[in-house]
Amino acid sequence: MHKPPDTMNSRILIVDDQSMNVGLLEIILQNAGYSAITSTTNPEEVLQLYRRDRYDLVLLDLLMPRMDGFQVLDGLLKLDPDACVVVITAQPAHELRAIQVGAKGFISKPFSVKEVADQIRAVLEKYRPASKPGAQP
Repeated sequence: MHKPPDTMNSRILIVDDQSMNVGLLEIILQNAGYSAITSTTNPEEVLQLYRRDRYDLVLLDLLMPRMDGFQVLDGLLKLDPDACVVVITAQPAHELRAIQVGAKGFISKPFSVKEVADQIRAVLEKYRPASKPGAQP
């Protein structure tokens, strides 16, 4: 399948309170060819990171302590209505709710390497801001 040449340069932020999940997602993304990856296990710092770097894609776990993923998603969309967020969840009911409130896609837990790579590629190809006229690469 043809990929836009700049898709692999997409800036991706991984947000999951479980460092093991973050590490696994980082490895999957690196093996798929992505290089601009940032991660955090602290949902409370996501908005600050996003303000600073305006990520092309945010991979967001929904079940986290102190601040759940829906709160983070809401904050991201208030900050940037065009934010490209893919949620990660083990709860099928959360998938539909996340899409309804503005997520661009979802990855089910436990996740597979193929599902993660395919979902990220598809969402970036469809929504990556740099592919829109006037956007900065």
